[in-house]
Amino acid sequence: MSTGKKLTLYIDEELIQRVKEFAHQEGVSVSELVGNYFTAITADAPPDLDGISPEIQALVGAASPDVPPDGRSLAREQRARHKASGSNPED
Repeated sequence: MSTGKKLTLYIDEELIQRVKEFAHQEGVSVSELVGNYFTAITADAPPDLDGISPEIQALVGAASPDVPPDGRSLAREQRARHKASGSNPED
């Protein structure tokens, strides 16, 4: 994972625990989940979908302030990329 800048968020403790468990099960860090979500909701143009799995393509445009994304498909795609590159998702 590339180095970034620290961001402090205030979130309900129960939600934090659920997110940590989810991230662990998916093999990604909480920072990756948050970063992926922020990237998706701030994208100016739709991404180039060539080579992207249908599950991930289905998420394009799904991010809404009213409906937070499930994140599972995105997390699986992220984990698959880490496995393909041989890097550790917790790095």
